[in-house]
Amino acid sequence: MTRTARWTLACLLLGCAARAYAGAFLLSEVVDPNFISHPTGYNGTGGVLTVNVCIDPSSPNAAAMVYSIQNAIATWNALTPTSPNLVFGASNNVPPTDFDFESAALHEMGHCIGLNHPNLSTESGLSDPQRNYTKTTTGTNASYDLDDGADNVIGSSDDVRGDDVNVHWFRVSNNNPYTIASTVDATTYSRNVASLPAGDLFVANADRDVGALLGFPDTEAVMQQGQFNDEAQRTLNHDDVATFRLGMTGLDMTAGTADDYTINLVYGGMATGCDINVKFDDSQTGFAVCQVSITGLTATHGAISAANMYFNSGFSWFFNAPPVSTTTTTTTTSGPTTTTSTTLTDDTGFIPPDASTFKCEDTLAKVFAKYVQTVIKCHRKAAKAGAKGIPLDDELCESDPSTGKGAEQRFTAATAKLVAKGCGGCAIANAPGLRVDAESFLEANNAQIYCAGSTPFPGGDDTGFVPPDASTARCEDAVAKALSKYTAGVVKCHRAAIKSGFKGGPHDDEACESGKVGAKYDAVIAKFVAFGCGGCGIANAPGLRTSAESFLDTKNGQVYCAGSTPF
Repeated sequence: MTRTARWTLACLLLGCAARAYAGAFLLSEVVDPNFISHPTGYNGTGGVLTVNVCIDPSSPNAAAMVYSIQNAIATWNALTPTSPNLVFGASNNVPPTDFDFESAALHEMGHCIGLNHPNLSTESGLSDPQRNYTKTTTGTNASYDLDDGADNVIGSSDDVRGDDVNVHWFRVSNNNPYTIASTVDATTYSRNVASLPAGDLFVANADRDVGALLGFPDTEAVMQQGQFNDEAQRTLNHDDVATFRLGMTGLDMTAGTADDYTINLVYGGMATGCDINVKFDDSQTGFAVCQVSITGLTATHGAISAANMYFNSGFSWFFNAPPVSTTTTTTTTSGPTTTTSTTLTDDTGFIPPDASTFKCEDTLAKVFAKYVQTVIKCHRKAAKAGAKGIPLDDELCESDPSTGKGAEQRFTAATAKLVAKGCGGCAIANAPGLRVDAESFLEANNAQIYCAGSTPFPGGDDTGFVPPDASTARCEDAVAKALSKYTAGVVKCHRAAIKSGFKGGPHDDEACESGKVGAKYDAVIAKFVAFGCGGCGIANAPGLRTSAESFLDTKNGQVYCAGSTPF
């Protein structure tokens, strides 16, 4: 396979114009190792940043790009960490000689909102495999110190890097880029190597070889530079999510304060002059690039003021397309009846191979749906209390080990009950990570619902703001309640489709998800608009639905995982 570099160009509008030798954030090597780049629209005040992404209508492949760009937008909005996230060969839909456009767009979009390579990458002037060491500047000796240590894995925690200056933020508790802290801010993440766990020599990055070493095969940060042909990487890694959430803590880098923000990327259609503009232009890049301008906010913080994503047409690109389902038809002739079954390709997962597995996986799906609804209910309770002037940290609602009645403890008890009944295999093994991913998704997207206020949710781990008044509280609560019912409905669609497929029938759930369940969600939102609701919560409702469906479709494969017949 051929690996091609992806890189970024950045210009700081304070007089610095240079290629961005970036670590976790753009310009951290050019301006200051502590420099944090924020998305377009951030000015130091918290809230929801709406960033419009458009495709230049004059671009080659303009129509072909639409679905992949929309998917990349939904993935960044969801901020859901996944493992594995690299799909190869027959397991993906990418032709063997092609490069997956959606994977490249997901990477470049990360640059366009402030992130950059966690590895040294091509801008270091090094070649493979040396460019996969963790991102640093050179020290006083003006050269990179590169020693892959006893494990002989480049980018791992035993690398010996001499006086190189680290610019990659790491989780202080374990220096593991395949995990994420419940609260992400400067108290749990650092770039100071003195804060590394005992025994670690340097900061680990989320290169695929490091992932294999740490027990996370076929997993790599989307922001890691380098893309292979015949490879799909369409979901984020924990390091991608943690780094962006660190930026979301704003200028003070403390979660739960007034300068925190969330991002709402919105597809603006075929247009120019948007916050992020996408185009094929061979004069701008040799493969793929996001060119940005950054305006300084403080000595160590800046915000993107313009972003243009370019791709080179000289490669064989694969453009992911919407799932195509065949239509179920029954034709009666003088001969036997002919039936064409409907199949769907947007959901991950497999039809269970036997009755026992079906029962276990189906029950876990119910438990998962209940957990999601319970966490949303916790958020709703906290918002209602806050709107009445009663501070209520929802953390005990989400997790309460002392009573065992928190959402986490109920989920864990339910999965333990399944184990006691003889359930095992991949679904049970995936259950703890599935719960963590759901919690991360819901906490990251809480601010898409509770967005109109200025007082952060108590506790620090949830994004969003306490509603400023009773009217706003009622409207935002309506969106939260609609989301809860929608998520339960989508999981129910998955379960019904799996049950039908297990019995040998058609298993197309698209009509259920987009039709019945989606229509109910849209009708509820429209009803509250008619009642006078508006503002950011209502405006964010369509994108929230898309993000939730994308999240649940992705996670379906972690529940229904034991079979071999695709869902």
